[in-house]
Amino acid sequence: MYYFLSHLSFVDICFTSYVTPKFISDLLVKRKTISYGHCMLQVFAMHFFGMTEVLILTVMAFDCYETICKPLHYIIIMNRTKSISWF
Repeated sequence: MYYFLSHLSFVDICFTSYVTPKFISDLLVKRKTISYGHCMLQVFAMHFFGMTEVLILTVMAFDCYETICKPLHYIIIMNRTKSISWF
């Protein structure tokens, strides 16, 4: 669980450090248009970081479900997952 929390916080930092300053700078400029390349880069970054966050939250929800609903099987499931993750 802590593994996912650390990665979730990293993705949140990446999302806010890229999207927010760019969005604010685009609002403060007199010219209200941005180039097509910058627009596509911003859309890609928003979708990439957003979907990564959704994926991590989904895995965390499944981990929480396994912990609560199958407490005796949790140790076996996590050991198998841990051994598979190294291959």
